[in-house]
Amino acid sequence: MQVQSDNVNFGMAMYSPSRKAMPYFKKYLAQGTGNIDTKALGDFIIKQSKNDNADIKFLHTANGDIFEVFSNKNPMKKVTIPCKNTKPTEPEPKGFIAKARAWYKNMTTSYKYDPQGSWDNLPPELKQAGEAADKMEKEITKQ
Repeated sequence: MQVQSDNVNFGMAMYSPSRKAMPYFKKYLAQGTGNIDTKALGDFIIKQSKNDNADIKFLHTANGDIFEVFSNKNPMKKVTIPCKNTKPTEPEPKGFIAKARAWYKNMTTSYKYDPQGSWDNLPPELKQAGEAADKMEKEITKQ
């Protein structure tokens, strides 16, 4: 298999969400519309692959979803960007059956993958995380 120079660093631009966090990441990208703009997301990741020393990570926590931008050279240097409207608004389901239903609904939600390519379709916090990664990259390369 031939490796193309365009996507050599594709996996290094942004850490892929964990298996448990992926449904929340898809829900966040869809922004309540049910559509995920794959072309715009791909362009964002390709742009971020130019940052060799700064990475972005999506985390699903009990207090809401966050983007964590950190340096490869100094992992203690982090910028945390909270995602708005991702805190749980509904009360935690009580009982085993209710929790199983909520989990099944969350895991089986389907989204339409629409390759429009408009940067306006990306969430503002994702753009903010990209800007923070670019800024961190510039600071590291100056040193």
